[in-house]
Amino acid sequence: MGSWSNAVFWVILAFFFAVTILRTAFIDWGPGLLVAYLLLGSFVFLHGERIYGWRDILVFFAITSAVVWCMESLSIATGFPFGDYHYTDPLKLGEVPWIVMPVYFGVGYLCWVIAHTLLGLDGRSTRSRHLLMVPMLAAFVMVMWDVAMDPISSAIDGRWVWEGGGFYFGVPMTNFFGWFLTTYLFYQIFTIYISRRSPLRCYGGRSFWLAAPLMYLGMAVPHLIYPFSEAENLEIYWPMSLVTVFTMVFVSIISVSRVIEDFDG
Repeated sequence: MGSWSNAVFWVILAFFFAVTILRTAFIDWGPGLLVAYLLLGSFVFLHGERIYGWRDILVFFAITSAVVWCMESLSIATGFPFGDYHYTDPLKLGEVPWIVMPVYFGVGYLCWVIAHTLLGLDGRSTRSRHLLMVPMLAAFVMVMWDVAMDPISSAIDGRWVWEGGGFYFGVPMTNFFGWFLTTYLFYQIFTIYISRRSPLRCYGGRSFWLAAPLMYLGMAVPHLIYPFSEAENLEIYWPMSLVTVFTMVFVSIISVSRVIEDFDG
């Protein structure tokens, strides 16, 4: 593919980092989070179209949205699989905020690409033994984000409320198993779907495959900045920063290193 199209990913990535750092460290910018999510969505759809084409990346979005909405709605009604909680956002589809599904899809796609990268696929081959490994590894990488994000979003920002609290800064253990189950389900469904179709369209290059793990690293940036930019709730911000370093930052570094190694080899 042309270098100009790879440049688009890096422009979006640069804006994403700039918006994330500005809204986290320097200014109280209300729409900043929404702008960051719009940049993430633009990146994911364009990157995914290069690999799968529009139809299949939209199928990925549809599968993710359907599974997430069903599992979130089930948990809000019954407590399974995440636990007992409710959202405070008034803009909902049923009891689930509409923004939840696109966010799962956006971050989920990054984790999906990272899982392929860590297994040495990079879109260049399709192997039957990876039909289970890719969804499982992607689910682990996705849960890493939630482990760093959930206490801040719930206990500090109040985007959702855990009815009975939990041992992990107010978050119950069931939440993380629920995240793993939910993400594994939509990854596995998409894996089965895509395995029956033609080989991937894009074999890319180093620049193309580096962009996704760096975007995932960008999702970690707020958790690294909060302890230095906030004066309150440091008893949560500092531990989450430490967790982020040894989960999201670690897997991003490994993924970037793997891409560099693959394309140097």
